[in-house]
Amino acid sequence: MISLEKNEDFARAASFINQTNKDVFLTGKAGTGKTTFLKFIKESCFKNMVVIAPTGVAAINAGGVTIHSFFQLPFGMYVPNAPSEWGNPEDSMIYNKNRLMSKLRFNRSKLDLIRELELIIIDEISMVRADLLDAIDDILRAIRRQPYTPFGGVQMLYIGDLFQLPPVVKNEEMAQLSELYASPFFFSARSIQETNPIFIELKKIYRQKDDRFIDLLNKVRNNKCEYSDIEYLNSYYQPDFEPNKSEEFITIASHNVIADQINQQELAELPGKIFRFNAMVSRDFPEKVFPAEKTLELKLGAQIMFIKNDKGELRKYYNGKIGTIAEIDTDTIKIKFKGEEDVLLLSREKWSNIRYKYDDVKDKIEEEELGTFEQFPIRLAWAVTIHKSQGLTFDRAIVDAGRSFAAGQVYVALSRLRSIQGLVLRSRISDGNIFSDTNVLQFIEKNADASLDAMLLDEQKEYVGQLLIRTFDWNKLLDKFVDFLEDLATKKVKERDRIALKCRPIHEAIKKQLEVANTFSRQLQIILDKSDAAQYEHLHERMNAAIQWFLPHLETNVIVPFQQIIDLVKAEKKATKFVKELHLMFQIFEKKKRQILQSQSLVDGLANNVPVEELILKLTEQQKEVVESQSIPVVKKREVGETRMVTFAMFQDGKSIEEIATERNLSTSTIETHILQFIPSGEVDLDRFVKKTDQKRIIKYLENHTSATPLKEIFDAFENEFSYMQIKAVRSWFTSQKQASTT
Repeated sequence: MISLEKNEDFARAASFINQTNKDVFLTGKAGTGKTTFLKFIKESCFKNMVVIAPTGVAAINAGGVTIHSFFQLPFGMYVPNAPSEWGNPEDSMIYNKNRLMSKLRFNRSKLDLIRELELIIIDEISMVRADLLDAIDDILRAIRRQPYTPFGGVQMLYIGDLFQLPPVVKNEEMAQLSELYASPFFFSARSIQETNPIFIELKKIYRQKDDRFIDLLNKVRNNKCEYSDIEYLNSYYQPDFEPNKSEEFITIASHNVIADQINQQELAELPGKIFRFNAMVSRDFPEKVFPAEKTLELKLGAQIMFIKNDKGELRKYYNGKIGTIAEIDTDTIKIKFKGEEDVLLLSREKWSNIRYKYDDVKDKIEEEELGTFEQFPIRLAWAVTIHKSQGLTFDRAIVDAGRSFAAGQVYVALSRLRSIQGLVLRSRISDGNIFSDTNVLQFIEKNADASLDAMLLDEQKEYVGQLLIRTFDWNKLLDKFVDFLEDLATKKVKERDRIALKCRPIHEAIKKQLEVANTFSRQLQIILDKSDAAQYEHLHERMNAAIQWFLPHLETNVIVPFQQIIDLVKAEKKATKFVKELHLMFQIFEKKKRQILQSQSLVDGLANNVPVEELILKLTEQQKEVVESQSIPVVKKREVGETRMVTFAMFQDGKSIEEIATERNLSTSTIETHILQFIPSGEVDLDRFVKKTDQKRIIKYLENHTSATPLKEIFDAFENEFSYMQIKAVRSWFTSQKQASTT
């Protein structure tokens, strides 16, 4: 677990994510810990969440998936109200709302996942266009059946620095996009205008320690450089600078071709042979998102850069650390760092390509590994592009801030450095090189001074209210049960029709509870809208009344009869898979019961003036305990005699043979056979089936005939006066007595 540092902004942002449902935009200058915060939330937040990013590499680095793959979004522009085109709309790269929705092909598992989402984290938000975010908004509203709620009620966490890489807008898209949005940035999306996310900026800088350099970077970032600042920067201008190989300078270039050319030229000039190390790729890991070189070419003495943080306890390297190949052969790489005596024996690192899935039993969204990529976590590092330098930290860098640099890229390049003493400029910096998008500056200025502490308390209370409202949302319960009934109709299960018949009253009970829940939810919302500390007593009273109605109705009319269906099916042979499906449905009923009990704990706490933050933390701990304890029971074959004992217990409880057969989905003859086995021992009294006078008549007949006499012959001899069950019961007792007398 990442420790929460003494950083007020960091802690406040974590509270908004963990204890409210308010959308958050977390930003910060380079080196302020945005990546650390993402990792912290992934490890500490117990909400059902996914992490998405605009590019494949960004998604892999964030431990998530791409936006387009998660939402099955087509590449193009989203214009919700664009008119449908005449002719062949498939050729168009403009998608209106109807066409976008028609492209979606979510299976039931993906629908469940999206409907269970509580938090979506979008990393590298600076690269996400406004129309893309609005497409996400419309999809979530539709899939989650909340057309009037932004993002379908899912909390959104946006992470990124708007002064770094901007969204990509093609020339042919600019005109139409500018008609729809004030800027292409995500904050211009209509969904953002509606939600108005909390703006939190991480201000504590961990990368740089020099106050003058930090101040200079702030001015470059905010487009507020004065003449003296430009002159100070240009004092590091050295056009003919040739670094000493031991100094480990890296060139930050504007384009891949420049960086690649420098790296290959430097590698070629080294003596010795080239060693090639091929990545180990397993299963599904697309080449376009490889996080490292597929084939890594190295020589002794090559300058390299780490592209991943060391996960070991000693943290011997970090993302962006420069080193030199000290030893190398076909399967070994050793790295030497400037100023360090120890040589590092390098190991391969593993990256995972994942997808998200919803676990019904744990009620948790989990990651499923689709494939892996294993390679040494380094690349040649005489040069790197601006894009690939994001998130990296260098001690020394050569920057060519020429006219090819786009808005914000001078800041990105300079902010990679720990200290300005490690800077060399290949070209002079002018006012024209330092500029920031005015839309970004205006957005930051508008949102930077929000008072968050009072807002946090209000949002915490709002979140508790949402949890209470969610308790009485019966829609999922009904939807899942209807899905279950539809699946049941296709099952080749013994007594399927009888199971369906037993499900009818459960279905009706859920529908009835849904009606009552909807009515109560409306009443609850009215109370919550005007609630304050003095009115919690009214909330407490109404909630307790509701709980006293819902708990017994859910238990008696849904949970207990469904458990009986499970017990019935368990006795069947070859029904293991179906029993597992029954347990999945049962867990949904149990979850609703837990929600009701947890809501009671919440309102009790509110009535007793327990701090809201403390209530939420307690609820989170309860949820963790539930997940850790949840599992689907393993359905084993019953031991010999076990199924007979189930029948015996039900018979002893006063149930008739016909009732037992119905509940256990077994034939009456099977139930009779079970019970007959308890007659010789006296555990089942023979008198319950046959009067004593009739017992004597049947025994007299058995004494005059052999034990091999067919049952039908005995039945016919008494001219249908006794049932087969009665005859078998007497014969079972008689045979046991006879055997006992001869032993």
